[in-house]
Amino acid sequence: MCLLAAAVAVLSSCGGSGSKPAGASGDEAEVVVGNAVDLGLSVKWADHNVGAASPEEHGGYYKWADIKGDLISSSDDASSDSITGKIGMDVAATKWGGKWRMPTAKEMEELCDSKKCLWTWTIVNNIAGYKVTGPNGNSIFLPAAGCKQGETTEKGFGKEGYYRGSTCTAKGNSEIMYFKMGVNYKSYHAKGVSMSVRPVQD
Repeated sequence: MCLLAAAVAVLSSCGGSGSKPAGASGDEAEVVVGNAVDLGLSVKWADHNVGAASPEEHGGYYKWADIKGDLISSSDDASSDSITGKIGMDVAATKWGGKWRMPTAKEMEELCDSKKCLWTWTIVNNIAGYKVTGPNGNSIFLPAAGCKQGETTEKGFGKEGYYRGSTCTAKGNSEIMYFKMGVNYKSYHAKGVSMSVRPVQD
């Protein structure tokens, strides 16, 4: 069962495969769109992160409403109840196109639910993270990619995972999914911290 942990929130730092969105150019032309994995949940989860080409790669790090991974400000002025599916704000919808979008808080909470999914800490190609197995036996791998604040080196790489969601809280933070060995839950964190994004589709 997911736990809500305010402690994470106050940390100051912390579909077909290979296709690309129509009209993509420049950096977007190199985007590797993930495969949708049916875990037996309310949505299908991608098999890798935005900006990655395989399940174990960390991919890009994105702030709230950041679609390029280079947003300088905390983007608090871009606050919204939800940016799910909004082109120009939702990095998954913008870069991957189609039915892809960032997950909502409810969808992240469902993935964290121990009554539905089995989380197993493991190593894939020398990268630590969680293998998450759904009710139907299918699974995805979430690398412990850590997070970034500003241009600093990733915090917690290989030990922690920070995955950004599309919904925000009343306090102006955004909902996230956090994990480390033995712990995983849906929580919230500052919008200005750069994190991994794992897309979903209905």
